[in-house]
Amino acid sequence: MQDSVYRVQWILDLDDPNRSGFFGTTNHTGSSPAAAALASAYSISSAVEESWGRAHLHILKVSEEDGDQNLLSGPELTAALRRADNPIRIDVMYRPLC
Repeated sequence: MQDSVYRVQWILDLDDPNRSGFFGTTNHTGSSPAAAALASAYSISSAVEESWGRAHLHILKVSEEDGDQNLLSGPELTAALRRADNPIRIDVMYRPLC
């Protein structure tokens, strides 16, 4: 399977209300939307400092680089998280945009 570039939209929710509410979009190459979401989670978790408290990453949408359709499903993300080679230091969950 050929890797594609995916756009991952997310919100980072932190226990510290003064730092909570980071949101953004990251682009990642991956074999699937779930792989791109996992890459995004690794990238974001590496920027989170322990002093910020517990962090929750909400994956809102994964789409093709030039598309708008959400290609991720909750079960796909759950499976990718279970198969991850390295633990992710933050909680990752699927919260699709309506």
